Amino acid sequence: MTERRLAGGDPLAEPETEFTVSSAEPAPGCARLHCTGEIDEATAPRLGAAIRAARPGHQLIEVDLHDVTFLDSSAMNTLVRHRSDDYRLVLVRVPAHIRRLFEITGLADIFLA
Repeated sequence: MTERRLAGGDPLAEPETEFTVSSAEPAPGCARLHCTGEIDEATAPRLGAAIRAARPGHQLIEVDLHDVTFLDSSAMNTLVRHRSDDYRLVLVRVPAHIRRLFEITGLADIFLA
């Protein structure tokens, strides 16, 4: 069994979650947010902040999940809360295990491109 330990912390404590998000503009009016790592309760607020930052000047915001290894209900809640009539929010390059979550929850028709 591998012991997971925060620097100077309790071996039973959850490790810090690795998550990054970068933005690009692949076409005029379109922002693409490329996410890597895990999107959970600790990191979902950073995804929300990235979506808010991408809004001005964009009618389409694509969230690229190709390099996301884990996604929980906190991430799904963040996406639902950031839907708007002012722009389209879609998920692209979604791994099969994450796509399945959106299908099970009935959110596939809303978010999957």
